[in-house]
Amino acid sequence: MVPLPLPPAARRNNRQRQVNQQQQTLAILQEQQRLRHIAMTEDQERQQQALAVLQQQQREQERAQEQALAEQERLRTEEQERQQQALATLHQERKTGVQTR
Repeated sequence: MVPLPLPPAARRNNRQRQVNQQQQTLAILQEQQRLRHIAMTEDQERQQQALAVLQQQQREQERAQEQALAEQERLRTEEQERQQQALATLHQERKTGVQTR
């Protein structure tokens, strides 16, 4: 027994139903793609912000290190100058002491 062919109206209805389902599926897929794109963009923005924060922290740390090194150098120079002054004073005292004898 061979099935009877569907009347033209039923065939059109079936075809329209298929088209509607395909359009709904396409719309769902497009929305999923849009949401994935939004999530990816937001993730990239978060990563860029985190990188900017890390770079700023690194710059601040480098500045602090440079300042600490400059302070160490200043203190070393001051100590050297004090020692040189003390040595010069000692030499002067010895020289003066020798002359007075």
